[in-house]
Amino acid sequence: MFKGFFKKGDREDKFRLYSYLDFLLACLSRLAEFSALAILCAGLADYLAGFLSDSAAFWAGGLLTIGPACLVLAAVMAVFAGLRGNLRGSCGLDVRPTLVRFKSVAPFWVFGFFYLWLVSWAMLMTMRGGGIVLWAAVLVVSVWVLVLLAHQFKTMRLKTDSRPMTDEEIPAELNGILANWASQQKGAVKGRLMTNEFFGAGLSLPEYVGRDVVVTKKALAVFRPAGLAAGVVSALVSQMLRLNRNMLILRLAILTMCAPISMVLLYSFGFMLGYPAFVKVGHLPLIWLGCWLGWQACRLVMSFVSRLLRHRLNLAVAAILSGADPLISAISTMAAYNYVPWEPAWWLSLTASQPSPKEQTAALLSGWSSLAREAAQAAEAEKKRQETNSAS
Repeated sequence: MFKGFFKKGDREDKFRLYSYLDFLLACLSRLAEFSALAILCAGLADYLAGFLSDSAAFWAGGLLTIGPACLVLAAVMAVFAGLRGNLRGSCGLDVRPTLVRFKSVAPFWVFGFFYLWLVSWAMLMTMRGGGIVLWAAVLVVSVWVLVLLAHQFKTMRLKTDSRPMTDEEIPAELNGILANWASQQKGAVKGRLMTNEFFGAGLSLPEYVGRDVVVTKKALAVFRPAGLAAGVVSALVSQMLRLNRNMLILRLAILTMCAPISMVLLYSFGFMLGYPAFVKVGHLPLIWLGCWLGWQACRLVMSFVSRLLRHRLNLAVAAILSGADPLISAISTMAAYNYVPWEPAWWLSLTASQPSPKEQTAALLSGWSSLAREAAQAAEAEKKRQETNSAS
């Protein structure tokens, strides 16, 4: 669908075009999702429920009639997810065949549909039979479980089809660093440097999983030895700081706000729809809307925190490698294989999970110059101190 857009033009122009199109589709997706939720809240959910629930028991009618509303929302989300997947395939960012890409995401869409269906049914039951605390607890727990399942699946995916990296695959720049890493590990089980067969869309830096550091097959093939070494060191620093765990805790804490946002919507707009005097399927989209707003807020906060952490991680990696050049090489490679413009528009950077390549490079060079200057001053002060001690 988008192949004609990427036939001509230099590399940077293609990167900019991809970023603009992807941002446009992302905005349209958010607008369509919000519109679908608003239409469901305005009466479409009750209209769909009216076909099945008249003669059924409340719990059975709820289980049957929530499905069509879930289907409307899932269809809207799937359309734009498919368009963004087609964009990645058209520009060459994801070279997998369309059927392979579909098979890789279809199980998650099916699971998400039924998860939303069953959680919504549980919400409907608790809203009818319990107080505000009960349905709010169900909402928070269901959101937490979904986030934890996503985190666990990512961990399992990185562990699946992984093998230890051979000595020939490990960059020579890492020998001393890996030996120091191995000597500092505690316990009988030691972390290893692993490689994974995953070859999906885009290029990612090495990640730590448990005690291991996992490098994807694509990263192993694409990164230069110095750039790969910088990526592995970045993963080791993240492991020492437990960033994955801390970011997961932060995400769970932010998503807890889904409950109060849903309460505000339910006890304002829902009140005009008859809540809490009676409970109907049409009240559920208000809760979905609250969760959707909470999720968008979470995405913005997590992106902002991730951008701040990336600058500090980059500086720590440069200090360990005694130079900024290897990391700059890794940043350039990441930008090239992920279709990221060297200097994107400012409004694109606001929603990105990583700073732009130009911003990372400038901050890294500036920080490294400051570190080198401070190190030189410290060495000079130490030299003067030793001379003073010798003279005395």
